[in-house]
Amino acid sequence: KMVPKGLNDRTKRLFTAEATNLCLAYPYLAPIMEQSIFVKHRNSESGNQIEVLGNELVKAGIERIQPDSIAHALYFAIEHDFEITLAEDELRAIIQIDDCLSNVLLWEYANRNSLGKVKRWLRIRANNLKSLEKQDQDAQWLLIYTIWSDGDLRGNGQNFLADLKKKNFEFTKFSS
Repeated sequence: KMVPKGLNDRTKRLFTAEATNLCLAYPYLAPIMEQSIFVKHRNSESGNQIEVLGNELVKAGIERIQPDSIAHALYFAIEHDFEITLAEDELRAIIQIDDCLSNVLLWEYANRNSLGKVKRWLRIRANNLKSLEKQDQDAQWLLIYTIWSDGDLRGNGQNFLADLKKKNFEFTKFSS
């Protein structure tokens, strides 16, 4: 038998939908979804499928307390410029999970979407870290680097991070 050279649009849509369903059941697949599924099998609904996956991943991540799912969902929302369908008050649950990377991505997402309450809550979380010992702050180093000023970093014994911040070093960069 002859194998077709490529998949038609309908087949790509169905394949992508099935991969999305598998990703929701097995969130560890999220890192490969963009390149291996959405880019490789681009179809007429690709943009919508990424948005659907992002929204479902963040909801499942909050419900199941899976910070990796939340981080990937926020990454998708930032990179593909779509809005998560949760209200600001619902997004607060992400902060309460207290995962550094999820909170940093939430900060970026909140900045891009003018979510003042979310930014305020994240700033409070980051400022609460000032009362901890330096080694206790280490688990949240990227969050404090992102939110604290150079002076805050220096005043709390984070001189290395303060030096990097002064040089405008970026740990995160997004294409959009």
